[in-house]
Amino acid sequence: MQQVLDSVNLLPGNPRPDGAFAMGSDRFRIRICFYRVIYVVKQHKPAVLLVEHVGHANRP
Repeated sequence: MQQVLDSVNLLPGNPRPDGAFAMGSDRFRIRICFYRVIYVVKQHKPAVLLVEHVGHANRP
Protein backbone atom coordinates (compact mmCIF):
# COMPACT_ATOMS: atom_id res chain seq x y z
CA MET A 1 0.00 0.00 0.00
CA GLN A 2 2.94 2.35 0.60
CA GLN A 3 3.79 2.05 -3.11
CA VAL A 4 0.27 3.26 -3.96
CA LEU A 5 0.56 6.25 -1.63
CA ASP A 6 3.99 7.15 -3.01
CA SER A 7 2.69 7.01 -6.60
CA VAL A 8 -0.39 9.10 -5.78
CA ASN A 9 1.82 11.69 -4.05
CA LEU A 10 3.84 12.03 -7.28
CA LEU A 11 0.76 12.81 -9.41
CA PRO A 12 0.81 16.60 -8.81
CA GLY A 13 4.29 16.78 -10.38
CA ASN A 14 3.39 14.45 -13.25
CA PRO A 15 -0.37 13.92 -13.63
CA ARG A 16 0.13 11.65 -16.66
CA PRO A 17 2.94 9.23 -15.71
CA ASP A 18 4.13 6.42 -18.00
CA GLY A 19 1.50 3.73 -18.10
CA ALA A 20 -1.42 6.07 -17.37
CA PHE A 21 -4.46 5.05 -19.41
CA ALA A 22 -6.81 7.84 -20.55
CA MET A 23 -10.45 7.11 -19.76
CA GLY A 24 -11.80 10.30 -21.29
CA SER A 25 -10.57 13.85 -21.65
CA ASP A 26 -9.74 14.36 -17.97
CA ARG A 27 -10.00 10.90 -16.34
CA PHE A 28 -7.05 8.51 -16.04
CA ARG A 29 -6.22 5.09 -14.64
CA ILE A 30 -2.89 3.80 -13.36
CA ARG A 31 -2.02 0.37 -12.04
CA ILE A 32 0.30 0.04 -9.05
CA CYS A 33 1.05 -3.53 -8.02
CA PHE A 34 -2.33 -5.06 -7.09
CA TYR A 35 -4.20 -1.74 -7.09
CA ARG A 36 -5.91 0.43 -9.68
CA VAL A 37 -6.08 4.19 -9.10
CA ILE A 38 -8.64 6.23 -11.03
CA TYR A 39 -8.27 9.99 -10.94
CA VAL A 40 -9.25 13.18 -12.76
CA VAL A 41 -7.06 16.11 -13.75
CA LYS A 42 -8.73 19.52 -13.61
CA GLN A 43 -6.64 22.63 -14.29
CA HIS A 44 -3.44 20.52 -14.04
CA LYS A 45 -4.42 19.30 -10.55
CA PRO A 46 -5.09 15.59 -10.04
CA ALA A 47 -7.82 14.37 -7.70
CA VAL A 48 -8.08 10.68 -6.85
CA LEU A 49 -11.57 9.22 -7.28
CA LEU A 50 -10.98 5.56 -6.49
CA VAL A 51 -8.32 3.16 -5.23
CA GLU A 52 -9.38 -0.41 -5.94
CA HIS A 53 -7.70 -3.72 -5.09
CA VAL A 54 -7.76 -5.74 -8.32
CA GLY A 55 -5.46 -8.65 -7.52
CA HIS A 56 -2.86 -10.23 -9.76
CA ALA A 57 -2.87 -9.15 -13.42
CA ASN A 58 -2.68 -12.73 -14.76
CA ARG A 59 -5.60 -14.11 -12.75
CA PRO A 60 -9.25 -13.91 -13.89
